[in-house]
Amino acid sequence: MTKNLIALGFVFFLLLIIFGCTENSSKDETGLVGSWRIYPATTNYKGEVDYSKLSSRKLEIKEDGNWQFGSSSGSWKIETISSQDWERWETEPYEPTKRLVLNGWDGKTVDGPIEGEEGRPDFIWLIYEVKDSQGQERQLQLKFGH
Repeated sequence: MTKNLIALGFVFFLLLIIFGCTENSSKDETGLVGSWRIYPATTNYKGEVDYSKLSSRKLEIKEDGNWQFGSSSGSWKIETISSQDWERWETEPYEPTKRLVLNGWDGKTVDGPIEGEEGRPDFIWLIYEVKDSQGQERQLQLKFGH
């Protein structure tokens, strides 16, 4: 009986070494943590937006639940995409099921779909309203990738 317990304990120990602990709070399970560069931005409406200030910045998603983009920063979270999100983004629904939500982006909350497999995102979209040079509200869609 004692030999069986020792053998079982040894097997358990080997499995932990081979596969690692299941509770690893420092592991990034979302795949979002890291530096994301901006791709060419588009607007849904005609208007002028100065992208030159944005293109040189990188979006930093941090493991502690915070983000930074140039001098802007705030907190982030992931939520399930709803039908209201697609309507607000003025986009036909497609594969993504999760959205990235950034709090504190220019004093407001912005969000957008996460493209790619769960835990291995390829692209992040941020879709929000901005004012153009005439003070008109325009939708800005920013695409980020690694």
